[in-house]
Amino acid sequence: MENQLRLGLVAPVAPDQWADAGKDQLVRLVRTVEDLGLDSFWANDSLVRPRFEALTFLSAAAALTRRITLGTAALLPALRRPVQTADSVASIDRLT
Repeated sequence: MENQLRLGLVAPVAPDQWADAGKDQLVRLVRTVEDLGLDSFWANDSLVRPRFEALTFLSAAAALTRRITLGTAALLPALRRPVQTADSVASIDRLT
């Protein structure tokens, strides 16, 4: 098996980074990641700083992509109920 370098982007999902951004800028970011040939697009959770909710953010990104891998760079279980989280993640997986 040949080793390949895979590159991705952790999304800048903190609301202050998107304060003046509209949906069109998110669409452009996700499509640019894919168009540039990157392999993945990641979202984060944070207890310290408010962010867009990671799974919702990835759901929106999934509707815009065809081939890149989507994932959470960090998903904090303390912020979610386990069964609901499993259902959300499974739903995103099936829809993508």
